[in-house]
Amino acid sequence: LCRMRGIKNTPWAAFCAIVKHCRSIGAAKIKQRPERGFQMLGSLPLLALVVIAYNAVVYLTGFTMDSAVFDVPLVSGAVWTVKLGDIFLSVGLVLLFLELINATRTGSSTIINHALSMLVLLVALVQFIVLPQFGTSVFFLIVVLNLLDVIAGFTVTITAARRDFSVAE
Repeated sequence: LCRMRGIKNTPWAAFCAIVKHCRSIGAAKIKQRPERGFQMLGSLPLLALVVIAYNAVVYLTGFTMDSAVFDVPLVSGAVWTVKLGDIFLSVGLVLLFLELINATRTGSSTIINHALSMLVLLVALVQFIVLPQFGTSVFFLIVVLNLLDVIAGFTVTITAARRDFSVAE
């Protein structure tokens, strides 16, 4: 309708010009691809950050996972001592939740994320078994978080892909 002749200087012509402009902006945005660095960052397993931070604490500082970070007085009169291991596990649980949300996406970056999650699990498992600094219950629970990430990630992705496939049929 916008290509009809004789509609110049009418509200319809103004509307058609706006639609044409919006289409050109939309096409330009679709053609722009995100930078490669951000795509690679999206493929990085978040639980790898916990394993890397644990390695940094073990090798670069003198702290152990039993080192007290701060105390919280409770209403009951008890004092809750938050240790470094507690913080690692809490952050790991939050990152596991975010990984499960990311697993619902389908695409090549999700497959790369799952492969890297498997690699992080293998590295963490070898560290737990072989290196004495990593033979703690805190690091064991971090390995379990990584195992849950791998299993749940594959399960959720397969379920989401199956659902997408059945919708397409």
